[in-house]
Amino acid sequence: MPIEIPAIEAVGLSYVRNGEPLFHDFSFTVKKGSYTAVIGPNGGGKTTLLRVLLGLLSPTSGSVHLFGKSNTTREARRCVGYVSQRGGLIEPTFPATTQEMVTSGRTQRLAFWNRLGSSDRQIVEEAFDMMHISHLRHRVFSSLSGGERQRVLLARALASQPDLLILDEPVDGLDPKSREEFYEALRHINAQGKTILFVTHDVHRLAKEADSAICLRHELVCHGAKACLITGTQLHDLYHPTKSEFIEHHG
Repeated sequence: MPIEIPAIEAVGLSYVRNGEPLFHDFSFTVKKGSYTAVIGPNGGGKTTLLRVLLGLLSPTSGSVHLFGKSNTTREARRCVGYVSQRGGLIEPTFPATTQEMVTSGRTQRLAFWNRLGSSDRQIVEEAFDMMHISHLRHRVFSSLSGGERQRVLLARALASQPDLLILDEPVDGLDPKSREEFYEALRHINAQGKTILFVTHDVHRLAKEADSAICLRHELVCHGAKACLITGTQLHDLYHPTKSEFIEHHG
């Protein structure tokens, strides 16, 4: 039986900034089709890890492969859709409409001399339908609520037809209703076979949503595909709480 190539394979990753290691000798794999959360405190290296995985930062040492290809190659990067925290703080006066934002996710897959064809427009429409944002089509992006913006940005990522979605605290700052809608969309996307890696501070929600976890505070504290028992000492290392927490992942 052939060995399945993982969606993400990180080997011996280290990243040093201003002489201080944010993480050191960090190795893990993420299986295709999995729903993996990265948890840990502020300053623990989570966002930097995502940027290294995306190829936006070069690790001090180690390597990253996405679906068997170096993350520095164009072929690997085309496999990834990215949604940043709070829309990457897009300028409030940014004049693009929702239609233009989502369509831009498709145009990045085209050579610069090509125009959108009928199949490209159909893919954009499918992204609108999947995220239930067709009614926002002609709205200016900057006029949308936080939850609406995140759904538009996720639709833009989906329009590029990625195999892997990487999300950096995508529900941070959203109201409870918007947060539930976003998680529901992620469950649907994952059920269709997309691999999801997302950063979250919500350990309790992780137990409900994800099937594996990477717990990070400058080093790999816990990485499990089935279950991860974090002891009181380990939780103190992560968040400094007072009780043990069991993160149970769906088998």
